[in-house]
Amino acid sequence: MVNVYFHSVGFGFDSVSNDFKAVRLLNVQSRSASNLLHISQEAEVYSVSSGSWRQLDPKFWETNEGDGEDQEEVNQ
Repeated sequence: MVNVYFHSVGFGFDSVSNDFKAVRLLNVQSRSASNLLHISQEAEVYSVSSGSWRQLDPKFWETNEGDGEDQEEVNQ
């Protein structure tokens, strides 16, 4: 069984591509055949001009946690 939880969402304007974009960060949980819990994180960007989602390579985003506030940084 796979469970998907939305961690964060954002919306903004990309002046380089002249496009509005939405970003969503997901936590994906699944169990292996031996019942081990596997948790992974995924990041996706939606482009209004193309009308499609694409998955980001994990090296282009990171989560910073501190002082009770989480921050997501996407560089792509």
